Amino acid sequence: MDKAQAEAVVHAILEPDLAAREELQRRRRAQERSASERRVVAWVMLAGVVLGGAIAFLIGRRIALGAVWGGIVASAGGWGWVWARHRAAH
Repeated sequence: MDKAQAEAVVHAILEPDLAAREELQRRRRAQERSASERRVVAWVMLAGVVLGGAIAFLIGRRIALGAVWGGIVASAGGWGWVWARHRAAH
């Protein structure tokens, strides 16, 4: 067996492993990106809860209801922001 044949055999043996590693790395990057996006939405939603509660307090409404609605609105805005950021990156 000459050098070219030996390299072909080694490449044939290692190629599936390399493809599996690349797929695993791609999945990990996707999971990390997803977790990062969810953290961004969580922080935006937390700010919305606080702001909604504060607004409800100032206008004399129930704080809990204002916090819930503030969180809902901020969550939608956070997902919109993540979507726009993702779209701008591509």
